[in-house]
Amino acid sequence: MKKLLSLLMAIAMVASLASTAFASDFEVGPTDPNDPNLTDSTKTVTSTVKSKIKSPTIKVTIPTTNNVFLNPYKMKVEVDNVAKYDEIVSIPGTIKSESDVKLDFSAVVTGKAASGVTLEKASVGTKTTNSVYMFVYFANAADANAVKALTPPASPVFSGAGTNAIVVQGTASKSTKVLTLEAAPENGATFGGFGIGGDIVAAPTTPWTDKHTVDVTIAFSIAPVQGTGTGSGAGNGSGQ
Repeated sequence: MKKLLSLLMAIAMVASLASTAFASDFEVGPTDPNDPNLTDSTKTVTSTVKSKIKSPTIKVTIPTTNNVFLNPYKMKVEVDNVAKYDEIVSIPGTIKSESDVKLDFSAVVTGKAASGVTLEKASVGTKTTNSVYMFVYFANAADANAVKALTPPASPVFSGAGTNAIVVQGTASKSTKVLTLEAAPENGATFGGFGIGGDIVAAPTTPWTDKHTVDVTIAFSIAPVQGTGTGSGAGNGSGQ
């Protein structure tokens, strides 16, 4: 009976040791004292987390030169094989974004009128001076071909929500968010355009000559919009 009891106790001890050995197979961390992982209650570990900036890729193409025709006599002007008869005829410039984030465009517009030419802040009406009313307009487009078809808005908005135009003056005029382009789809692009509209005195006291010109400078500023990268959905440009 004593031998049986001793045998049972020995078996129990072996079973206990086996259980301990089994548990040690799942012990977290090695036993090397030089290892940075925790091995016992007296050891500490310092973890350093390094930051990285997630920056957008901004790639925008804007023409650096363009043309506008002052057409007081409403003569025929061909633009991309299309006849135009407006008093101010411009060739729309294409803005192409291949960026992975939505972009807001602001612009500063400055006009330089030749001697004898007056830049007006509104339609020339019945004036008889060599006066020109010009504004730069901005619009979204589905693609590059759609930019070519852009025309000046009948009722341009010069301030507040939905601003889409800036009057051309002899001093710099700035407007923010005149155009917004969505993030470009993968391997794609979004588009917008700009052009010039307005009117001109048809029969001034001093007849128009080729020396009566107005040059317009448009300086663009571009700002990414938070939370609008390609991953959050992209499409063609949209209005404000």
